[in-house]
Amino acid sequence: MFGLASWPVGRYYRLAERFYEGNKRLSIRKGRISKVLSIFGTLGYYAVGLNPLLCFTALYAEMRLQSLKPRRSRSQRETYLWRHTIQLDNPFCM
Repeated sequence: MFGLASWPVGRYYRLAERFYEGNKRLSIRKGRISKVLSIFGTLGYYAVGLNPLLCFTALYAEMRLQSLKPRRSRSQRETYLWRHTIQLDNPFCM
């Protein structure tokens, strides 16, 4: 009616096109930034972060456990005699 419909339709089309292009650029930019940040996070975790620390802690704990193991100070013969001596002294051991 009166030829006024073309103006709002054209304005809507221009605004929608502008918003679409702006959102598209923003989405691409956010995607690139998130990809870079995830790569930094992954490298940080595996190269400098928690993984080497856990490996070092596990190796250090293993070395500490190795040093805490009892050393064999008696010979097998002395150990055998010591066990049998205790059993002879204790009447409840059979």
